[in-house]
Amino acid sequence: MTYRLKIKIKSLAAEAAIIRHEERRVTRSIDWTKAHEPAGSNHSEVDALRGKRWNLRAHRIYEVRSEQRASLLAYGYLRGKAYASIEQSSRFGRPAPNWDKVATMALKYGRGDKVPSFGPNNTATESSRKKEMHETLKVWAALRIMANSPHIHNVVTQNTP
Repeated sequence: MTYRLKIKIKSLAAEAAIIRHEERRVTRSIDWTKAHEPAGSNHSEVDALRGKRWNLRAHRIYEVRSEQRASLLAYGYLRGKAYASIEQSSRFGRPAPNWDKVATMALKYGRGDKVPSFGPNNTATESSRKKEMHETLKVWAALRIMANSPHIHNVVTQNTP
């Protein structure tokens, strides 16, 4: 099932590229309109184009990017990757991922030992599965903090054969 998540990641990357292309096209329209506007005009057409460009940019940054990040984290988790290998550096002020969205995707696209079971033999509800997945993902992400700690690093490397 992770192949579906992989397709979703590729689709989101293509969507971001298409939006960037449209942003550049609108920017060229703004430049052309400014150059060909009569002197003393009220710039209403330029303002409308700027609004369109901002809407495209906001959609790409705030919606597509967060969905893409959650998808990549869920895909990495389901493939057994360490959180630190997916998000190597933490930029100052970077918000935490939307763990609810990551948990939802991991439950939707995952199977096997990576996701809490849900079937006829299990009495867990969908909300309890999601909550359990959410907690599992938080522990998974916390391993990155522990791995970067010098004390934990020394303990791990000393116990490695």
